[in-house]
Amino acid sequence: MWGDGVVIYADILMLVNLIVDYFLILLCGVFLKQQPPFWRILLGAAAGAVSSLYIFLPRLNTFVDMLANLFFSAIITLITFGFHSIKYYVRTVFSFFVISFSYAGAMLAVWTIFRPHGLIIHNSVVYYDISPTFLILFSVIGYFISAGVGILLRKKGQSATRCNVCMILGEKSVRSDGLLDSGNSLYDAFGLSQVIIVNRSTVTELFGDNLNTDFCQSRYRTLPCSTVSDTTLLDGYRIDSAEITVAPKTVLLKKPILAISKTALVDCGALVNPNILEGV
Repeated sequence: MWGDGVVIYADILMLVNLIVDYFLILLCGVFLKQQPPFWRILLGAAAGAVSSLYIFLPRLNTFVDMLANLFFSAIITLITFGFHSIKYYVRTVFSFFVISFSYAGAMLAVWTIFRPHGLIIHNSVVYYDISPTFLILFSVIGYFISAGVGILLRKKGQSATRCNVCMILGEKSVRSDGLLDSGNSLYDAFGLSQVIIVNRSTVTELFGDNLNTDFCQSRYRTLPCSTVSDTTLLDGYRIDSAEITVAPKTVLLKKPILAISKTALVDCGALVNPNILEGV
């Protein structure tokens, strides 16, 4: 039993935080221009749900609360977005940390205005004695509003950038003009490799015309790709390495996947995720 006669139920607390954290992770992905696999998002949200049990610990000071929430953010982002470099990891942790606190602040502002019965904030964890349906609905609405704003800002602030791409398989290499495209946020199914979208001719130049050999099949991956109107599967083949150059910077990708575009790339020979330059 807590203040104002409110009883906190651990199962409801975790269920609500599981769903809320799921949408917070999606929102973080929008701002980071990343699209982690569903299972990673779900595991990250589950970690967030478990961390909400922190509310049951004895009252601690504000500094300890901040460290604890930073620690939880670090765990959640590590599970969800992985570790590609120190710079990338710090950026994901900071982004999720800020988004989480912004969400909590927005919820607190709404409830402060309407003066509801049953608001509890303990150890920086917020619990509302309200319908979980309403809280989830609020989270969904907030996600779509914030995601829309993030997309608009990204479209205004980011222009297409040219790059040079060198793709290597054994002793073969193919060089091509590339385009840093924020629409390419593909990862392989396990979120472990970067993906470069190319024409089929690029793949056959590296692997040969017959892609049904044992060697080609050992490097084959199926990649789900979502567009505005449809979800499709792209054929992908893992190569040894690739060099992405946007002068004066060159990034080496280890074992990236070449995804064959369903439609011919005309203005360039490869589409590259712009986060590759920041996150590797």
